[in-house]
Amino acid sequence: MLSDFEIKLYESVYNNGLGRSHLLKFKEGKNYNVYLFYVENNGEHFVVCNALYGEKESCSFGYNQYFSTIESALKYFEKEN
Repeated sequence: MLSDFEIKLYESVYNNGLGRSHLLKFKEGKNYNVYLFYVENNGEHFVVCNALYGEKESCSFGYNQYFSTIESALKYFEKEN
Protein backbone atom coordinates (compact mmCIF):
# COMPACT_ATOMS: atom_id res chain seq x y z
CA MET A 1 0.00 0.00 0.00
CA LEU A 2 1.37 3.38 -0.98
CA SER A 3 -0.29 5.96 1.24
CA ASP A 4 1.15 8.53 3.62
CA PHE A 5 -2.23 9.04 5.35
CA GLU A 6 -5.64 7.46 5.91
CA ILE A 7 -8.71 8.74 4.11
CA LYS A 8 -12.35 7.73 4.49
CA LEU A 9 -14.93 7.35 1.75
CA TYR A 10 -16.42 10.71 0.62
CA GLU A 11 -13.77 12.64 2.52
CA SER A 12 -11.98 15.42 0.65
CA VAL A 13 -8.30 16.22 0.30
CA TYR A 14 -6.43 19.11 -1.24
CA ASN A 15 -4.19 17.94 -4.07
CA ASN A 16 -1.37 20.41 -4.73
CA GLY A 17 -1.75 20.24 -8.50
CA LEU A 18 -5.46 19.47 -8.96
CA GLY A 19 -7.17 21.24 -6.07
CA ARG A 20 -10.03 19.95 -3.90
CA SER A 21 -10.68 16.25 -4.53
CA HIS A 22 -13.31 13.93 -3.05
CA LEU A 23 -12.85 10.17 -2.58
CA LEU A 24 -15.72 8.36 -4.30
CA LYS A 25 -14.49 4.76 -4.20
CA PHE A 26 -11.66 2.82 -2.63
CA LYS A 27 -10.55 -0.79 -2.75
CA GLU A 28 -7.71 -2.73 -1.25
CA GLY A 29 -5.77 -4.78 -3.71
CA LYS A 30 -3.19 -7.53 -3.60
CA ASN A 31 -0.34 -5.27 -4.64
CA TYR A 32 -1.70 -1.76 -4.03
CA ASN A 33 -4.87 0.14 -3.15
CA VAL A 34 -6.96 1.89 -5.78
CA TYR A 35 -8.68 5.25 -5.27
CA LEU A 36 -11.29 7.02 -7.38
CA PHE A 37 -11.48 10.77 -6.81
CA TYR A 38 -13.80 13.47 -8.10
CA VAL A 39 -11.75 16.62 -8.75
CA GLU A 40 -13.73 19.87 -8.59
CA ASN A 41 -11.56 22.17 -10.74
CA ASN A 42 -10.08 19.93 -13.38
CA GLY A 43 -11.39 19.49 -16.93
CA GLU A 44 -11.29 15.73 -16.49
CA HIS A 45 -13.15 15.50 -13.20
CA PHE A 46 -12.31 11.89 -12.31
CA VAL A 47 -8.93 10.49 -11.30
CA VAL A 48 -8.02 6.90 -10.52
CA CYS A 49 -4.73 6.52 -8.66
CA ASN A 50 -2.97 3.99 -6.46
CA ALA A 51 -0.79 6.15 -4.21
CA LEU A 52 -1.33 9.13 -1.91
CA TYR A 53 1.61 11.23 -0.72
CA GLY A 54 1.79 14.01 1.84
CA GLU A 55 -1.11 14.91 4.10
CA LYS A 56 -4.82 15.58 3.56
CA GLU A 57 -4.52 19.33 3.00
CA SER A 58 -1.36 19.16 0.92
CA CYS A 59 -1.07 15.93 -1.03
CA SER A 60 -0.29 14.43 -4.38
CA PHE A 61 -1.57 11.32 -6.14
CA GLY A 62 0.61 8.68 -7.73
CA TYR A 63 0.11 6.59 -10.88
CA ASN A 64 -2.84 8.69 -12.11
CA GLN A 65 -5.32 8.03 -14.88
CA TYR A 66 -7.75 10.84 -15.80
CA PHE A 67 -11.33 10.53 -17.10
CA SER A 68 -14.02 12.97 -18.20
CA THR A 69 -16.97 10.69 -17.36
CA ILE A 70 -17.83 8.70 -14.27
CA GLU A 71 -18.65 5.67 -16.44
CA SER A 72 -15.17 5.48 -17.97
CA ALA A 73 -13.54 6.08 -14.57
CA LEU A 74 -15.57 3.31 -12.92
CA LYS A 75 -14.78 0.88 -15.73
CA TYR A 76 -11.05 1.49 -15.29
CA PHE A 77 -11.34 1.43 -11.47
CA GLU A 78 -13.00 -1.98 -11.51
CA LYS A 79 -10.25 -3.50 -13.68
CA GLU A 80 -7.38 -2.20 -11.54
CA ASN A 81 -5.51 -4.58 -9.23
